[in-house]
This record gives sequence, C-alpha cells and structure tokens, in this order.
Amino acid sequence: MPGEEFPASVYWTMIAAYLWVLLTAWLTFGIGIEADLNLGIVTALATIVFALPFLFHRMAQHRCDHHPEITTRVEIATGTLSLSEATVQVLIIPLSLAIAATAFGAAFLMSH
Repeated sequence: MPGEEFPASVYWTMIAAYLWVLLTAWLTFGIGIEADLNLGIVTALATIVFALPFLFHRMAQHRCDHHPEITTRVEIATGTLSLSEATVQVLIIPLSLAIAATAFGAAFLMSH
C-alpha cells in the first residue's frame, strides 16, 4: 500500500521539516497585513498538500485488510535501495529546505 514503504517516523520527519519551513516564513516575514494574507494563503495550500495524501492513505486502509510490513529494501523506479539509502533520499530535500529557510530568515532579520 502506498505510504507504507518507510517507517512512520520518516514521514513524520518529512512533515516536521516542511512545517519548520512554514514556521520560519511566518516568524520572518509575517510582519505586515499584506504579508499575513499571503502567508495565510500559503499555509492553507500547505495544509491541503499535507492533508490529501494522509486522507487517501486512510481511505485505502479502510478498504483493504493489508497489514504493513517494513522491509530492509525499498523498490524504486531504477532498482532497489536499502531502507537507509531510501530514507536519506526522501529526507534530504525537506531537511535541506528547512535549514536553508532558517538561514535565509536569519539573514533577512539581520539585514533589517
């Protein structure tokens, strides 16, 4: 079943990294009314982006009696990776974005 290739902690870490980016944006740029509106729209869209895959997964769980089994190998389009290699590939972008957003926000705040 989609969404069960990795342990739940991998998915929660990925969501936490994206929430970190949103929080950094709010704390850094949420200064004026216009910025609040724009950030509110971005937050609403991000909520939708996070909620839809979660809801689809929950619907699929209710429709089948599949019990997840975590394996040490993950199948991808170009072959098979170990679980740790696949985890690094999944988390590298969200964590890098979170760190970059923090650095960008800190630089912005220091310049003002």
